[in-house]
Amino acid sequence: MKTKILQIFFLLTSIIVFSQAPLYHFNFDNTYWNTSSTVQFIQSGSNGYTTYFQSGRNGGQAVKFPLGSSLSTSLNNLPLNASARSIAVWIKFDNVSSKNYIFSYGASSTGNCFGLTQNTSTQFEQYNWGGGYSVLGYLSANLNTTNWYHLVTVYDGTNVKIYINGVLLKSQAIAINTLNGYFKLGDTPSISSVSSLNAKIDDLQIYDFALTDVQIQNLYQYDNLLTTNENQIYKNQIYILPNPTKDVVFVKSEKQTSKIELYDYSGKKLKESASKEMNVSSLPKGNYIIKVTDKEGNTQTKNLIKE
Repeated sequence: MKTKILQIFFLLTSIIVFSQAPLYHFNFDNTYWNTSSTVQFIQSGSNGYTTYFQSGRNGGQAVKFPLGSSLSTSLNNLPLNASARSIAVWIKFDNVSSKNYIFSYGASSTGNCFGLTQNTSTQFEQYNWGGGYSVLGYLSANLNTTNWYHLVTVYDGTNVKIYINGVLLKSQAIAINTLNGYFKLGDTPSISSVSSLNAKIDDLQIYDFALTDVQIQNLYQYDNLLTTNENQIYKNQIYILPNPTKDVVFVKSEKQTSKIELYDYSGKKLKESASKEMNVSSLPKGNYIIKVTDKEGNTQTKNLIKE
């Protein structure tokens, strides 16, 4: 009887893991093929500029995009129209003072594409082509060319959400109708656009469902949606109150808290507190990251908006 129960448990676990697997996963470890070896990216840059491999973030490799280079591929079953989706990627910028086209797919007509661009050193744009079809996320500190950043763009059928390093940067309701088209890195769907990405790209994952906050935290911290820490995160849900805030914030947590830390989006620690409250009145307006550590050493991060 115990053997049958265990077999059923492992079968159900396998089904859950499989159902949450990405449609496509490219780890870029010296190959442009996906991890299932079913499809690959090809060079599509302008004027003969090409990408190449350099050292990645965890001892592996990543794709280096010099200005003018880009990659494209034709992917079956991409989420289209208003269907849910999530696209996650690691990126290390070599220049943040000019625009970087990170990814896109669809058509260059109003509301018919789905892409992500870094416009300035403090702004990301999820764009769907055309005026009024963009979602802008603003950072409280400049991006840099030293750190790797984990970016996730989610559409749940109603809202576009942009995450950076496991923390929600922006959520906005928007109606989109993505059409089929090449999936591109370093370029837009327009055939007249000039490739513009000066960065390294690593570990691209495309999902046909909307990732949750917990899944995105796990993907950022553990490179996996399902971890042994997932239940702990659910059981010890934390809340930052009030948020947005003008002065003092409080952490509400089921478990005892050992410390809370405040960071800007460049990764610089700004404040630390051993209690469950922190005064942020002296900080300029913008978005920040609060990192909460409990007595067992578990950590969670939340976005904080300073008014």
